[in-house]
Amino acid sequence: MKKLILFVALLAINSAYAADIRLNISSAAKNNPYFLCIYDEGCIRISASNETFPLAKINMGNIKNFGIANPTKNQIYMQPSDRSCQFQVESNQKVTISGNLVMQNSVPHINNLRCQVS
Repeated sequence: MKKLILFVALLAINSAYAADIRLNISSAAKNNPYFLCIYDEGCIRISASNETFPLAKINMGNIKNFGIANPTKNQIYMQPSDRSCQFQVESNQKVTISGNLVMQNSVPHINNLRCQVS
């Protein structure tokens, strides 16, 4: 019975996360506290660039904004999504979000925000 429950749990995990996401966002600050947040998915630390995380099959075309969260100030700054980020995430795809984190008027912003799917 335990093996059956474990098998069902693993199957549910594998079906919930069918793709991978990776950030490739550069920043001048070495210890930036910021996270990139994707609606209905969660947040990924921007300084964790080039690490791969699981991603559910989602329609990124429904995501009009990304959030840039600063947990030290308990603030989230909205950033419009780029046209390159408007696609449906399918099984076994890899999504890479890239850009350059900068400060504009004391507000974090990702210049040249782009998404690529492979």
